[in-house]
Amino acid sequence: MKKALITLLFLLLNALYGANGDNPISQYIAWQSSVYAKMKDLNASEVKLKSFQNELEENQKSFFNTVMNERERILSLPIPHQGEIKSLRGAIKKNRKINRLDQVHRDSLKLKYYQLVENFFELIRGTVLSTYMATKQQFNEELDRITLENKNTIMNEEDFAKLYENVLYDDEEILADINKYNDKLNYLIAINNDMRKYILTYQDTLYKSKIYTTFGLDSIGFSIGQSQFAKKLDPKLEHIGLNTTKLVMIGLIVFWVLLLSTLYYWVIHLVLKYFKLGTDDTSYIIKEFQNTIRLLIIVFGIDMISDIMLGVGANVDESRKFFIVTYIVLVTYLVHKIIYTVSVIKINSFSQRERTYRTEIINLLVKLINFVVFLIGVLLILKTYGVELTAILSGLGIGSLAIAFAARDTLANFLGSLSILLDNPFSQGDWIKVGNDEGTVVEIGIRSTTIRTFDNALISVPNLTIANNSVTNWSKRIIGRRIKMYLGVTYNSNFDDIKKAIEEIKEMLFEHPDIASSKTQFKTHKEKSLRLISKEDARGVKTTLLVYLDSFGDSSINIMVYCFSRSVHWIDYLEVKQDIMFKIADIFKNNNLEFAFPSVSLYVPQDSQSNTMDEEQNEQ
Repeated sequence: MKKALITLLFLLLNALYGANGDNPISQYIAWQSSVYAKMKDLNASEVKLKSFQNELEENQKSFFNTVMNERERILSLPIPHQGEIKSLRGAIKKNRKINRLDQVHRDSLKLKYYQLVENFFELIRGTVLSTYMATKQQFNEELDRITLENKNTIMNEEDFAKLYENVLYDDEEILADINKYNDKLNYLIAINNDMRKYILTYQDTLYKSKIYTTFGLDSIGFSIGQSQFAKKLDPKLEHIGLNTTKLVMIGLIVFWVLLLSTLYYWVIHLVLKYFKLGTDDTSYIIKEFQNTIRLLIIVFGIDMISDIMLGVGANVDESRKFFIVTYIVLVTYLVHKIIYTVSVIKINSFSQRERTYRTEIINLLVKLINFVVFLIGVLLILKTYGVELTAILSGLGIGSLAIAFAARDTLANFLGSLSILLDNPFSQGDWIKVGNDEGTVVEIGIRSTTIRTFDNALISVPNLTIANNSVTNWSKRIIGRRIKMYLGVTYNSNFDDIKKAIEEIKEMLFEHPDIASSKTQFKTHKEKSLRLISKEDARGVKTTLLVYLDSFGDSSINIMVYCFSRSVHWIDYLEVKQDIMFKIADIFKNNNLEFAFPSVSLYVPQDSQSNTMDEEQNEQ
């Protein structure tokens, strides 16, 4: 219905554009036929034939660009030779009755020629109308139907000639007309075939020109291009490959690009508002996407302008491939940014809800997805440049053994990363020690795990090495960082005071809010579960509290203090340890105890001391 209305609308414009203006389709047929006539010359050199072939291609490109830029005019053109076709059918019928086969042959050639001209008109008009289709699938189906109908209407000239091979031609004028229209018919068949091939070759570019129709750019450009001012300006623009219609369309495209570059922020904002995202998330998404989307809009505008400047036949050039590759790169990068942004928002959302999740698993999945996305992008780029992907995949299948052998370490490290994720010996942010490497886990990657040491160096440890070695994880504990110390008191201390001090230290630690003890409680994910393993050991909970007289040292009586702080964080641990040390010092002071320090007692016998004094007196 829509197609019929569009056709009717443009037929009504026939009086305005069709009757008074030149007919570009008829002109094109005349141009191409004249070139084919020159090529028929048997004396034409190879250089001339090449020149003629280039002229045919240039005429074809120029004509089709005119068709795309002046669609309204093309659709309003009347189909010529309708009266001649009606007259020729009557003449053929009449001459066949009186057995004038030479005239029947001549008139039949004329009729076939005029009908083929009509078919060519229908091919061009149908191609223009197909650009008004709503979807690309409808466009492709309509274009295939139009080109197939055109192909089916072209009659094989050898079969047509066999119908009249026994006819005698006495009239030289009739014979000359037959030869003339026979040549014209052959030229027109070649013109139809060339145009049909041209349309199918540049099918994608034709569909892309639909955007000009959607926004009315072609109508506006054509209307302005018909003005007196435009006719005066066109000769001045011709030497740079422009005309008023193209210039107006380029100006409108620049306007649309600037407008979209300004409005896309509000469009994204409204879309995100529909999904009820927070203000911070919305700002973050817009910040991450704005440069890529703006660049995509600008590249699209430049692509449209290049299509107008270069014409329809430019999509096989390197410039066309450049734009296709640019689109692939930008869209691939945009998908990567979407995956990354969604991951960041979801991780933050989990953190705010205090949900338990494995950050390293999310990171690994994001990396794998991004790898697949980039791989698809690379394959699409290779396909754009004509690389046969099936051959590459077949080659990979044949050389898979060699690739597997060369990448055995990489594969082993990848399996090591899976082993780490499944066994969960540590997570990102944990303090671990692997061999001689100790520090905080930064990231668990596909090939290696990065560790930030305490002197701020970054170490990359292969996952296979971690999987095959013991790992000490100091962060896999929720309660209990050990405090162990030995308190030495002097040997001249009263043992009753020592006993009292031990009891007071034990009570102080038991009542201390930051020291773990038997009364310390902790939460588990499953309160009711089979005790196949110790909950305390599984979660990392230590509540041991010991204060005992431990040993008689060389210079002190030693009291052992063994307990665990509730917090496992280093700063909290140091503060708790410092606090109990001050309280222990107060307890010692209150119980008249002194801290012992390493010392040596020298005992001198009495006789030795008397002899020494006598010797000193004699010397005096």
